[in-house]
Amino acid sequence: MCPLHGFGHRLYRAGELDYFAIYVVPAEVWYIFPAKRLLGLSAVSLTPDRKGYKYERYKEAWWLLLREHKRRGSRTIVPDEEADPIPPVEERSDRRVQ
Repeated sequence: MCPLHGFGHRLYRAGELDYFAIYVVPAEVWYIFPAKRLLGLSAVSLTPDRKGYKYERYKEAWWLLLREHKRRGSRTIVPDEEADPIPPVEERSDRRVQ
């Protein structure tokens, strides 16, 4: 279980961040979530060893940070998942952002 709150146990609000990057230590795996996917949740449960589970599409999803985004001022606007579908695993970039 990974808590999703800022300092003082206050939940993040829209516009405060663009992505959540969550590292699961025992499995040594990263999850990259667009913030809008988890906003309003106090925690998220990740199970990297299960196939087909709810958040599998965000496992090692570094490509989310590399794709082109529309800009409004200095904040990144993440396109809707329906309008901008997640590519198949073989089309994703395996590069990690340095």
